[in-house]
Amino acid sequence: MQRDTMARKGVDIPMPQLLLLGLDPSGACPLSEAASACLEGSIPLLAGNPRHPAIRQQCGEHAQAASTAKRQRLLENGEDFAYAAVGHPLLDDGRARELHRQATAAGWGVRLEAAPSLLEWAYAHLPLDSTPHMVVSGVETIGGVGDAGLLVLAANVPPHQLQSIKRHYPATHEVDALVLAGDSAPGSYRLSLGEALAQNPDALYIPPLTNLARLEEPATLRWIMARLRAPDGCPWDQEQTHQTLKRHLLEETAEVLDALDEDDMDALREELGDLLLQVYFQAQIAEEQGDFSFDDVVHGISEKLVRRHPHVFGDRSVGSAEQALANWESIKQAEHAAQGKERQSLLDRVPRSLSGLATAQAIGKAVVKVGFDWPDLHGVMAKLREEMDELDAAETTEERFEELGDVLFVMAQVAKWLEVDAEEALRASNSKFRRRFAYMEEVARNAGSELGDYSFEKLDSLWEEAKLATSNPWGCPR
Repeated sequence: MQRDTMARKGVDIPMPQLLLLGLDPSGACPLSEAASACLEGSIPLLAGNPRHPAIRQQCGEHAQAASTAKRQRLLENGEDFAYAAVGHPLLDDGRARELHRQATAAGWGVRLEAAPSLLEWAYAHLPLDSTPHMVVSGVETIGGVGDAGLLVLAANVPPHQLQSIKRHYPATHEVDALVLAGDSAPGSYRLSLGEALAQNPDALYIPPLTNLARLEEPATLRWIMARLRAPDGCPWDQEQTHQTLKRHLLEETAEVLDALDEDDMDALREELGDLLLQVYFQAQIAEEQGDFSFDDVVHGISEKLVRRHPHVFGDRSVGSAEQALANWESIKQAEHAAQGKERQSLLDRVPRSLSGLATAQAIGKAVVKVGFDWPDLHGVMAKLREEMDELDAAETTEERFEELGDVLFVMAQVAKWLEVDAEEALRASNSKFRRRFAYMEEVARNAGSELGDYSFEKLDSLWEEAKLATSNPWGCPR
């Protein structure tokens, strides 16, 4: 391929040359003399899918895979090279379009040898009609596209990308394959996806999956939720409101925490799904009432995450997790002020739906910001002993109720000083008690009796046995 030259400070400098070579999909049109001469030369020849029959028939074994690294190296070194695409390079191959843009921007000479477009063949022979579809031509990551079909110009798509389709569609999904080169007779064929990929197709039309065949996609869960709430859907789902679902939201959250406590990943996967359903359920009801949609929920949290992480999405920098959290809080306060949501009390920031123990600890953390706290751990421990004495001295039910509440509140402050999450600590103790008690029940069952048949002394002895049996070899409670 003869180089053109460009004058630079009085010196003629040869311009690197890029040949974008289009190959006739049917093989009916021979290469031009210029293209043939280029291929017989010593310049590298790249192709998106060098093993495709059309490339092999017309370019022999010279075509190399057009990896990103290889393309970049040739461009940076200013080496002449050619890129072969089946059909029209600029219409049918995204890599060819990208090379054209990069070479032109770098001042290269670019020559285009066009051929009939694969799109002409696809629209003439595949049953596309007016079905909405997306065209994939070599650069795009191939995935499912919801309610739209997928027209893949497979002759220019690297094999690994073609195989990636299997991650998004069942191998038995029926598709239409256009085969113009190779051993098979030219034409279009209705095949399973697995069969079609084995045919080295020039183009592939993948019809959209039905909703129930795309159960892994978030849009499908949204569709299912709307379907359940439809007039001909489920009577129970139709009757639910924001308020009736509150207890289910709490229950599902608790079951997620249980799965985390047990480090049970199978249970966690299932329980996260149940919790996610509650989010979709609430959003569906809101959308029906015209309040907001699920898209609004996703947009809102995405926008908030970007806005409150300027050290990731902006130009601010932080040196630690503590600084990142401080940034979050300061941005949050500024947002509330700008929205007129400034709280009248410092404690307004403590959620009211937390458990009592978690609320008590959160209150303690909040008032520390204005210096309202004991000077040290000894002070809060002395207060705990004082409250225990008052509980011990309480005589009426009402007094015991109040004093026990005070003891629990101060216990939460002890946890704060010890930098222990009081709620998590209590959950761990609850789990430990469950394990030990279950051991006692099992021992009683194996003996053909019930725990209720045992004396206190026997139960106490069995409890000590359970403590040993449910500890690891190092004596740490499990």
